[in-house]
Amino acid sequence: MPTDAIRRSRKLSSSSASSSLLSFRGAFKPMVLRSPITMKLARRPGPTTLWSRCFRLAAWANMSSRSPQSVDFLSQVRDRWGELCRTPERASRAADDFLPVLRLSSSPEHRGYFKGTTACLSCLLAAGRHQEPLDLIETAPFLWWHYRRYGVQALAAQGRADEAIDYAGRSLGRNDGPSDMARTGEEILLAAGRDEAAYRRFACTANRAGSHLASFRAIKRKYPDKAPRAILDDRIAQAPGKEGKWFATPKDLGLPDPVPDLGPGPDPALPGGHRHPAAGGPGPPGPRAGLHPGDGDHGPGLDGRGPALRAEGRDVWQAMG
Repeated sequence: MPTDAIRRSRKLSSSSASSSLLSFRGAFKPMVLRSPITMKLARRPGPTTLWSRCFRLAAWANMSSRSPQSVDFLSQVRDRWGELCRTPERASRAADDFLPVLRLSSSPEHRGYFKGTTACLSCLLAAGRHQEPLDLIETAPFLWWHYRRYGVQALAAQGRADEAIDYAGRSLGRNDGPSDMARTGEEILLAAGRDEAAYRRFACTANRAGSHLASFRAIKRKYPDKAPRAILDDRIAQAPGKEGKWFATPKDLGLPDPVPDLGPGPDPALPGGHRHPAAGGPGPPGPRAGLHPGDGDHGPGLDGRGPALRAEGRDVWQAMG
């Protein structure tokens, strides 16, 4: 079946093939991690035969791409190479194969990038060699969360949750966003049974989604003991000045009396920062607030019903900041 998926992708455009292969990789990887392993396979030096086939297919996808800056289909394979080795012994042997090149690339004479760095760090973790990733990361030529997350995992695996959280807080490089770090910190605290600390420190950042409603639901799934109203109030309090953007969420959730709890903050969607009348605010005061009912000479609105709204030039500049 994986071979058929790759064969079909040859008939698609380059972008369509990339999308299909990424979806294939995401669906196939959990199957490999859950698949049983025999002792005969466990004695082999590399990953299982099943994943080796997937590796070759992904390698073909990389080589056959038409774009010089194509998607790296093997990145997630390398990032979890230790898990794919399936036993600590095989992971340790694989790490030993990577280490000479990794140490050379991190030496003062070279200070370069080695594509197998994450594979090596992953294998060291899977082998239980927890101090070595921390030592290697300190020699890296740049600060990058993609590397340092393995140091966070190494500390957490030793039961040093507080040190792992502190280490994670110092691990964001110039181009790293906070979401991945927050998700890792949240997972560590949840695994340690410290749900309240995880909620207060990381829930907001770790569960960002495409909409406020989706973000709320993601938090509620992880913290089922939290009251919906408490989650909503905390989320609104963490976004001062944007209370109006949460107006529809309580209604979608079926919470009672959603409007009064939206707080007195201004609505940035209205000139002057006034709250929307639908959210319990007075709206723009006076005839020169920027958006106001048009006089008789302005005629009806665009839909032919009700008065027109008029925006003045100063209101446009104010809305644009």
